Amino acid sequence: MFTRIHNGKRNEQKMIWTSLLQTTAYDFLRNHAHLGDRIMLLGLGGSYAYGTNQEGSDIDLRGVTLQLPWDLIGLTEFEQFQDSDTDTSML
Repeated sequence: MFTRIHNGKRNEQKMIWTSLLQTTAYDFLRNHAHLGDRIMLLGLGGSYAYGTNQEGSDIDLRGVTLQLPWDLIGLTEFEQFQDSDTDTSML
């Protein structure tokens, strides 16, 4: 449950974004070599993060992932991952 206080009112939204992450649209979070169990931080961005969301607002996710060892020693390169369908950015 995501709880937000706005204009002195307690506004509880059943933001089941953890359930949303289990849908096939977010399979890349589990299956991509640079993501999966390497995700260190994952949170809301956009209108939900700023508290300006309205009915029909999309859910933007932003996150940080731990680089793979071969990225760190320069054998491969990973700058960021973006999924435009779900508006998810991972650095």
